[in-house]
Amino acid sequence: MCGKNIAHGGAKGFWHDGEIVFYDETSDGQEFYRYDLQYVMPIHFRLEYDHQNGMVIHLTLTALDRVYNHLLHTENFYGYFFEYAKPKEKPKPMLKEEPRVIDYYFTDKDKKTFRNNLEEYMNQSIIVNIRTENLIGEKLTLNLNNKEVDFEYQGKRLENDILKDYEITSDFEQIELKVIKQKDEKQWEE
Repeated sequence: MCGKNIAHGGAKGFWHDGEIVFYDETSDGQEFYRYDLQYVMPIHFRLEYDHQNGMVIHLTLTALDRVYNHLLHTENFYGYFFEYAKPKEKPKPMLKEEPRVIDYYFTDKDKKTFRNNLEEYMNQSIIVNIRTENLIGEKLTLNLNNKEVDFEYQGKRLENDILKDYEITSDFEQIELKVIKQKDEKQWEE
């Protein structure tokens, strides 16, 4: 409110000229709505906070002349309510999570899960199940590091039990491997 109105100087109460301006948060403070009010008397004010709706301000004014977005309205009207809605939350930037391997485990042809005792599956096919996050399209090197057995992938023995440059196509990969006899240390030297 801009101060006591000269035209109603002798009237009881406090008559004011004023303006109410709403700004849009999403457009860098640009004016959203504007009310220019003349001969205004505030007659009721209430402030509430609701955990679902945020802060709500109830302001009841009387005004003879209203200018709304540069259009003049002259009338006798009473009980004008303004309710401030909860401001919209600004969208939070999406954080790109780091690519990672969440877990891997083995299953046999009957879908039985195991992590150890690979020698029980000698000369059989097993499945390595890999759960990843944000690795689609990336190449993965998987170190199976087993001292009891070796592995074959697509007919080739994995050197040092390492599957190199496997391209991830989904967040859950199933890779078929064959469990084979451990190569002797002497054979590696020859």
